[in-house]
Amino acid sequence: YVKGSSTEISQAISNLLTNATQAIRNLQEKWIRISLENSSSDVIIRLTDSGSGIPPELRKRIMNPFFTTKQPGEGT
Repeated sequence: YVKGSSTEISQAISNLLTNATQAIRNLQEKWIRISLENSSSDVIIRLTDSGSGIPPELRKRIMNPFFTTKQPGEGT
């Protein structure tokens, strides 16, 4: 049992999958892995892709509201 908004969880996973798909679009090796871990009190959902990751200069900014590296009309 997971307590939370199924709509918000679905939207977050959908956005992560969209980002992962865009990150691997032009790569030779394309994969996305989804894993789930659970304990008595937590559920961890991990999405990993074969992309190069977030550049160090952007890592400090990614949680800022409205920050994006996407072109207009490209992001969610």
